[in-house]
Amino acid sequence: MTNDSRRGIRRHDDRSSDQSDGPEGYETHRRQPSDRRRPVLLVSADPDQVDMYMFAFRSARVDVLSATSRDHALELIRDHSVSAIVLDIVSDQDWQTCESFIAAGSLQTPVIALTGWLSEDAMYQKRAFAMGCAGFVAKPALPEHLQVVVERARSGERRLICLSSSSGVDIAP
Repeated sequence: MTNDSRRGIRRHDDRSSDQSDGPEGYETHRRQPSDRRRPVLLVSADPDQVDMYMFAFRSARVDVLSATSRDHALELIRDHSVSAIVLDIVSDQDWQTCESFIAAGSLQTPVIALTGWLSEDAMYQKRAFAMGCAGFVAKPALPEHLQVVVERARSGERRLICLSSSSGVDIAP
């Protein structure tokens, strides 16, 4: 894991070099990593939540970037080819941030909305899917449940819903 404290970037990267060795006289180039090799971007203002989810993703050998603000996250989206964005939605401003992520990625990068508004889950699921989110995860969500949703979204599935209950977890569709 590298830590660039100037920009608040925390990243775990277990990939080998992307630089290819071309034949003499040919320019080397960077290969585009597959979705499973590209990092996941985790956006949350809650440092404890960031640490918990980053630890879980790192344990699963998933490259993770984190941001605590909209501007920082948009910068990371511009600078890195992320395979999915997990956005902790706490306020109406976070919904606006979600819309800007979807616009920045032109709907090619799946966005997963992570919320803790249990009494409003149905309304927020509809809102998330109407704006183009690939998944909706209700908190409290165990890290391994969020990982399943992220992996399924990275492989192309959409309209994923993860709801925890006393009887376990349901991940649909």
